[in-house]
Order: sequence, then C-alpha cells, then structure tokens
Amino acid sequence: MTIDETAHIVHDSPMEITTETITTEEYLNLFVTEKFSMTDIAPAETRHVVMLVYPGMFALDMVGPLAVLQGLVNTKVHQLWKSADSINCTGLTIVPTGTFDNLPEKIEVLLIPGGSKGTLEAMRDPDIVAFVQTAATRAKYVTSVCTGSLLLGVAGLLEGKRATTHWSAMDVLPKFGATPVAARYVEDGNVMTAAGVSAGIDFALALATKMVGEPYARGLQLDIEYDPAPPFNAGSPAGAGAAIADGMARLYAPLMAEMSQVAMHVD
Repeated sequence: MTIDETAHIVHDSPMEITTETITTEEYLNLFVTEKFSMTDIAPAETRHVVMLVYPGMFALDMVGPLAVLQGLVNTKVHQLWKSADSINCTGLTIVPTGTFDNLPEKIEVLLIPGGSKGTLEAMRDPDIVAFVQTAATRAKYVTSVCTGSLLLGVAGLLEGKRATTHWSAMDVLPKFGATPVAARYVEDGNVMTAAGVSAGIDFALALATKMVGEPYARGLQLDIEYDPAPPFNAGSPAGAGAAIADGMARLYAPLMAEMSQVAMHVD
C-alpha cells in the first residue's frame, strides 16, 4: 500500500469528515497492538504475494483478494503465468506481471483462483501443477478461492486437510483426501481455502487479520467499503431455493464429473 505523507481522518459519520491530517507513521500507529508491532504492520523486507493466473479462470477469484492484500504495507503482488502474454479470464484480459520463472524464493501468500472449464484444463496441465507444488514449498500461506482448491488437490496439498470450495464442487474434495467443510473459508495448518468467488474477499480479510492484526484488517475492509447488502439471500443453495439449486447443480454435473476423473488419476 502506498500512503501519501498525510492522510485524512474519517469519523464515524460520513457527513463529519475532518480536514485535520496525520502522517503515515501516525496513521499506521493506530493499528499497533500488543500482538502486532509496527514491524509486523510495515515490515522492512518486502512481502511477496503470488497469484497464479491462467486462461479461463474466474477473474473475481483473484481480483477480490487482490483488492484486500495489495493494501498491506511493503507488499508486492505477482500475477504469474507461463508466458508474459495477456490471457482471457472469463471476459477480462489480464497481463501477467511475470512468468513462472519469476517465482520469488520467499513467498508470504500463494493464491490459486478457480473457474470452470479453464480450471479443468489447468488441473490437467503438468506445468501448472508443478508450479503450484513448487510455489507451495516456498509459501507461508497456501490458499485458494472457489475451485482453485481442486488445483491444490491435484498438486497433493489437500491430503488430510479440511477444505472448502464452490458449493457445486464439494463432492470432489474427498477424492483428494480432503474433508469438505461448508464454510466461507476454512483454515487447516498453513492452508486456507475459500468458498465460491465472492468468498475470496472474506478469506482475504481473515488472512490479513492473521498477518497484521484485526485493526488493520478492519481498515482494509473500510478502504474497499466491503459492506455487502445483496438484494436477496440467494448466495447458497439453501438461500436460492431447491429449483434453482437443482437446475444449476445439473448444469455443472458434467464438469464436476470431469474434475472427479482428474482427481482419480492423481498419484
């Protein structure tokens, strides 16, 4: 995060915004706690967050956590792919910041986004699987959003772990030796998995809390104004209702069957 030398203080009421300013150091000191020092919040050594990007991934799986994690002080976010060529991610064109060869030696967070057919192809790609395996050995936190967890599974990183994924893919997780948990995000050791798409923001805020403390994570939430109020409660099969959930499950069934086949051939 880049902060100007002075920052405006915003009071509880949006109608009462003061013009009084504070320095960057004074602002960051607001988040120092007994558990998290200034060194934790603003480390001297650059933190590296590595996000795999690939054709056909669901862009919000990556962009949601990116919006949160790029707000960490002295943190460099990498979006890595096989080449530097731009890739199409469900309608959004992404230009990688580097290639697999640019993988940092020390990684704070490895994030694997999901998708549908693009993720299936990634699960079948030995170069991608090898990259995930290598990156995981260098990462403090190994994470995924949505069906990105299935890529972790193919890489052998979910064996014996509790994990979550998109609701339509929950039955695939046990095929990788994982215990499926219906939750927005699940933490087991250094592995954190998030449910479908939008859960990536929830997970990223929880991860930020582990990294820099709750006060700073609350600031990140305010900064992106993450205060969801959807027009209806249809973000889960139960909320959407049986007819919609059953229809969508049948729509996804062929894809899930193919993903399960990939899982059956994992060594």
